[in-house]
Amino acid sequence: MTSQGVGEPFGPMEAIMGYQACGLSGTIYIGVDQEYGEKLMNISSGDEAVFRYVKKDTDWSEIELTCAGSGKVQILLNEAIAGEIKIAGINGTAQTVSAAISAPGGKAELKIRITDSENLEIMKIVLK
Repeated sequence: MTSQGVGEPFGPMEAIMGYQACGLSGTIYIGVDQEYGEKLMNISSGDEAVFRYVKKDTDWSEIELTCAGSGKVQILLNEAIAGEIKIAGINGTAQTVSAAISAPGGKAELKIRITDSENLEIMKIVLK
């Protein structure tokens, strides 16, 4: 199963919506939001969401999350830790946060692993 169906992998700067996760583990699930449509919610520490696949010819250098709540998210590309993003937000109020990551280019499975969560919800992911 892939996140984009029969299409090409997600490219750099392409929005990956929370509902496009093709694998979820833990208490996390896809729920409905009035503004963003579907999003990842009910997120707890230890939860994971998988997106297949992302692709870039050059190295990955940044991640951007549109999210609400607070927490810490580990970014993995092909099971290798590429970085971490800390989110200090307000419950129910969407914000966009970014952090540096480091991973070689190419086609990869993107996994986000939640290491801390306080009412965290994820609407959109953008890799650069």
